[in-house]
This record gives sequence, structure tokens and C-alpha cells, in this order.
Amino acid sequence: MDKYKLIVRWAEGETVTKIAEEVGDLKGTATKLIQKFKQYGDVLYDARKNNSRPKTLGNKDKKVIEKSLRKNPKASLDNLVDIIALKNGKSVSQCAVNSYQHTIGSFNVPVMENLLSARNIQKRLEFCLKYQEDAFSNVIFTDKSSFELNKNSQKVFVFKDHEAVR
Repeated sequence: MDKYKLIVRWAEGETVTKIAEEVGDLKGTATKLIQKFKQYGDVLYDARKNNSRPKTLGNKDKKVIEKSLRKNPKASLDNLVDIIALKNGKSVSQCAVNSYQHTIGSFNVPVMENLLSARNIQKRLEFCLKYQEDAFSNVIFTDKSSFELNKNSQKVFVFKDHEAVR
């Protein structure tokens, strides 16, 4: 049904439920259309088109990003977005900031950190040195958990007889 006809029927006094049933539409959809008409005077008006933030960063925004990155090269996207909001008084998306960072060649590269403490490293080294000459021929190593990387669900396992493996 035409959106305008729905509004005309509603203006003539028909209930939203009755209109929705006859049209085969949801009551919520018809209600939203009527609310839009009440608020803006038109059913085709889209408030988001007039109030959306700019799609791209302006020159002032880019200068703020560059200056912030010179001060703190490891600044997070959240921080950069907040700084732009404070300095320029507008909101920008993290995606736009991230894209510009890559354009100027400034982005954070993850760095591998050692998660072991110096004490733990020393203890492990001492253990290795202590058992360096041991062949471990009569030791069975076990683990409580297992995990898989890049799981291949197409893999088929065939269990063979223990004697056939030898």
C-alpha cells in the first residue's frame, strides 16, 4: 500500500490495527510511519540524512590526528576520536581515523611480549640444565588439555591395529 494512502486512512479516523490488518503489514511499521508523519509532516523525510556526521575527515581533523600521533605514537583509536571531539567539537568514526592513520603510514604494530617473569625464566633454565643429559626414555609426557589451530573438519582419522603400525 502507498504510504500516503495509509496516512489518509489514519487521518480519516481508521485505527492503526485495522489499517495494518487490511494492508497485511505489521502494526509497528504503520505506527512508525504515522509517528514520522506527525513529527516531520511527511512520510518520506529521513532525519538521519540531515544529522549524520561527515563521511570523511576534514583538514582540521587530520591535523589534530597528526599532532596527537607526534606526541603519542601509540595513541589508541578511542583516544584519537575523543581528542577530535574535544578540539574540533564533532564526532568522527574510529574507522575514518584508522583509515587516515594507515594513509599517513602511522599505525600500531603488535609487539610480542614475554609473558614469563625473570624468576620463572631462571627456574626453567635451571630445570633444563639439571636434566640436560637425561634421555627421558622411561617417561610418559601427558597434558590435561589439547587445542587445534586451523582445524580441518574434512580430515578423516583411521585407527589401525597396534601391530599393523609397527
